[in-house]
Amino acid sequence: MSSLIKLDEETISSAVSSVSLGASDWNSTYNVYKVIYSNVSVSATNTIDIQFLANGSANTSANYSMSAKNIYSGGTDSNNSTVDNTDIALGNTINNSSNQQSNAHIYLFNFNDAGEYSFITFEETAYNPSVVGRQGGGVLKVSQANNGVLFKAGTGNMNSGKFTLYGIKKWLDIIW
Repeated sequence: MSSLIKLDEETISSAVSSVSLGASDWNSTYNVYKVIYSNVSVSATNTIDIQFLANGSANTSANYSMSAKNIYSGGTDSNNSTVDNTDIALGNTINNSSNQQSNAHIYLFNFNDAGEYSFITFEETAYNPSVVGRQGGGVLKVSQANNGVLFKAGTGNMNSGKFTLYGIKKWLDIIW
C-alpha cells in the first residue's frame, strides 16, 4: 500500500515556458505533498525555478527566500542563498545540450494553511557536464493558502520532462 497518491501529472514533449501542477487538481486533504520531476531539459542555459500557486495563479512577488548546499563532482562544494526573489531556483545551471538534464524531489508544507508561510524542501541532481546536486529549502514569506506550484526555466523554455504531484497519506491512514 502506497502513501503517495497521484494528484496531477504533466509531461513536456515540446518547448513550453512553464508547467503548473495542482490548481484545479489540488486536493486539500493532505498536510504534505511531494513533487517529482525528471529528465527536464532546457532551451537556453538556466536553472529550473518554482513559484507557488494561490487560487491557480503564480505568486510572482519578491517574497521567496531559499538556502541550499551545492555539491559538485568536479569542483568545490558551495553554499547558496537568496532573499526576496520572485521564485526559488531549485538546482544548478544546466545547458541546452542533449545530455544535460535536471531531476528533483520536492516536499511542500503548509500549503493549505492561510495563516502560515508555505515552504519546501528539495533535493536536485543534474548533469551539466559534471554530476551536480543541490539540497535545501525555500519559503514564500506571505501568509496565504496555496494550491499548487509552477515550474519554469530561468530564461527560455523547458524542452522535455515529466512532473508529478502527490499527496502524502498520513501514516495512520495507511494502516487503518
